[in-house]
Amino acid sequence: MPAVSEAIDVSPGYVSHMKTGRKAIGGDYARQIEKLLKLPAYWLDGDMAPGVQEPKAMYHGVMVTRTGLLFAAEWEKLDIADRADIENEVLKRVAAKKVAKLKSSRGKNVDEQ
Repeated sequence: MPAVSEAIDVSPGYVSHMKTGRKAIGGDYARQIEKLLKLPAYWLDGDMAPGVQEPKAMYHGVMVTRTGLLFAAEWEKLDIADRADIENEVLKRVAAKKVAKLKSSRGKNVDEQ
């Protein structure tokens, strides 16, 4: 946090309070943080005007929406075992959906083949 606090000229404690929600970030600091992180202006605000496309940012070389980046931040907090469990659950659900789609398109039980 010292790098962020130096970049936006506030104390590390203040940055910590902003991070935990004890202090509001405020518009001026938000713009500075967005610039520092190379995010689109008003990205931290999260409010989008009607008809305006959600801002995007880079995550491991992939463009993601604000929601995607928030999800990615939570994903990074998981240990490798939890990530593997989630990935396996997703793969099982995707496979089940594929089987169900095949069954409905063929009109018969795919498992019987």
